[in-house]
Amino acid sequence: MTDRFAVIMAGGSGTRFWPRSRKSRPKQLLEIRPGRTLIQETLDRLPDWLPRERVIAVTNVEQAEALVAHTGLSPENVLREPMGRDTAPCVALAAAIVEKRCPGAAMAVLPADHLIEDVEAFRADLERAFRTAESEDSLLTFGIHPDHPATGYGWIELAQRRVDGLFPVESFREKPDEKTARRFLRSGRFLWNSGIFVWRSSVIREEIAEFLPELASAIGSIEARLDTPRLAEELARIYPTLEPVSIDRGILQKSDRIVCLAASFDWDDLGSFESLVRQGDVDEEGNVVFGEAEWLNAEGCLVDNHADGIVALLGVKDLLVVRVDDAVLVARRDQEQQVRDLVQRLKERGKDRYL
Repeated sequence: MTDRFAVIMAGGSGTRFWPRSRKSRPKQLLEIRPGRTLIQETLDRLPDWLPRERVIAVTNVEQAEALVAHTGLSPENVLREPMGRDTAPCVALAAAIVEKRCPGAAMAVLPADHLIEDVEAFRADLERAFRTAESEDSLLTFGIHPDHPATGYGWIELAQRRVDGLFPVESFREKPDEKTARRFLRSGRFLWNSGIFVWRSSVIREEIAEFLPELASAIGSIEARLDTPRLAEELARIYPTLEPVSIDRGILQKSDRIVCLAASFDWDDLGSFESLVRQGDVDEEGNVVFGEAEWLNAEGCLVDNHADGIVALLGVKDLLVVRVDDAVLVARRDQEQQVRDLVQRLKERGKDRYL
């Protein structure tokens, strides 16, 4: 177990959670439940056999100091990307440092913004995943049993179950339309793609070299600077040359080494405000409220008030209202997936003080 690492991907800004999520206060540093931020919950559910010195967080330079202060992780274990290039470069960089510190070690890759209630089930599944990665040259992904035809998740098509209960992966499917998602759900052969992975550092590096050779070459240029004061300078030189690509599209959709563990734990990726509905109480009119609010003749509304004062609703239906100190978002709930586009519009109009 001393050869095991956890890599926490904590570089996103969570634009679909604007205006609560900002560059200076990204989603992983938000308290979805009182008293604990998402990244604190991610760290807390790691088992005791994964000590903090074997936890590596990958974030961006703007958020690094806040993350170190917030988590107590050693600064040497917080990798600072100079710019976002999606998850494949993030994983490649982390795998390089794991390989340098402990060649061939197994590593779990965990997003910083998931919500998992059943910690013991998660730890048991994680232990099983590590044992698998240590015993075979596979790339293991966690699949989540679907309970509705989600269009905001990727789906995993399973092949026939192995004798050890794991599934070879037939294919990965991008976010489907609702009709396709309903077909996936009915078939019983699909799970949601959780974005949680376990593999050995050497194995994922072999796959990156095969399927993303330019990325492998770029990371090779960085490796000599790992764990040195020159690392930031080299990252700043190399990262602008990298092509943005996700680990799913760049590796998992191409490799024949993928196996899937159907998770026994609950899971929520908190991808948007709509996911907060599952964390709150729904009244008889279908309203869900966080913070101070009152309403009259309102139906199906979601209110997330994090500022002094009150939000009052009158005669409205199916609205999303998010309030912080310097911004208010009002949208139809069926348009919430467009919040990212709204953030881009603010950026284009030079309103960076709100981002």
